[in-house]
Amino acid sequence: MQEEIFIALVGVNAFVFLLMGLDKWRAIHHKRRVPEKTFYILALCFGSLGVLAGMYAFRHKVSKTSFQFVLAVIILIQIGLLAWFYGVI
Repeated sequence: MQEEIFIALVGVNAFVFLLMGLDKWRAIHHKRRVPEKTFYILALCFGSLGVLAGMYAFRHKVSKTSFQFVLAVIILIQIGLLAWFYGVI
């Protein structure tokens, strides 16, 4: 069971990472972009590390403070949920 969850998390984060790269490419080439709402939803589905890695690997959305703020809130909520789940708090 834990192995399947781990594989799913790696898959979601890899997908989100690649989607960040695709959105950066689309931004450079003035193509239709991926909505920020999509990144927020995927981050909420525990893809936040993929979003964060994609931001810095592709230098994409790193100067947009509103995006960074929402992502930081999502990450803090996820850390709190994990701490609660594992009995840390």
